[in-house]
Amino acid sequence: MARVLLRGLNRSDIDWLIEMGQQEVVAAGTILIQQGKFIDQLYIVLDGILTVTVSQAERNDPLALALSALEDNETTEWEVARLSNGEIIGERSLLETAPASASVKALRKSLVLAIPRQQLAIKLQRDMKFAVHFYRAMAILLSNRLQGTVNQTIQSL
Repeated sequence: MARVLLRGLNRSDIDWLIEMGQQEVVAAGTILIQQGKFIDQLYIVLDGILTVTVSQAERNDPLALALSALEDNETTEWEVARLSNGEIIGERSLLETAPASASVKALRKSLVLAIPRQQLAIKLQRDMKFAVHFYRAMAILLSNRLQGTVNQTIQSL
């Protein structure tokens, strides 16, 4: 799943992402995205491992509420995924213009490509070929993530 987005894009699509993006080093322990906050970038993990967590603090978040209902202990934060090379982060804020549904923190020193959300949105509106490639790749990536979550949930029951 890690390279689904990049596999779905052609060379000129990838070149555009590289040109518009900025590489950022994320130190171990640094929170890249805070649950409940709006973000202005879409991130592609170039190197490293990041953890995705949801917190019970966000009472309006259906995922946090569901996890809270499943747990009988005092846990207030749950790890729901680990992301590595080629994964994307911040897609919900791009697709829905909504705040982040989870927090993302670097488990070790990581390198990400930060692509400004506004520039990406303009590119998606103006370049139909790019938009078709990008949204198809996103759909496959999100479908794979959902299947992984379903499998993980079934195993934990």
